[in-house]
Amino acid sequence: MYGGRVTEEPLTKGHDLSSLLLIIGSEVIDNIETLHADGAIQYSFSELVELVKPYDKLFVEARYAYENDALSNLDITGLFHCLTTLRFTIQKITRIERVLA
Repeated sequence: MYGGRVTEEPLTKGHDLSSLLLIIGSEVIDNIETLHADGAIQYSFSELVELVKPYDKLFVEARYAYENDALSNLDITGLFHCLTTLRFTIQKITRIERVLA
């Protein structure tokens, strides 16, 4: 049999980037705040959330680009700044190592 029908509701709806940031652990958030306070990174955690908000729907818009022209207004320079900032921040975060028993 091919195909099928989804009958269950997802636990979360959408692919909002800012929502994904909001569910990271407090250890990471505290680390980002410390890095920001020390001047090692440009943005605080709340500022990072605001930085990605304009791109919350980008995944869905890009996935369904053939259905609409949503990407024609995409600020590619802003997107590259957002991605570069996130990459730099991730590289600075202190690694959390845990042993799972």
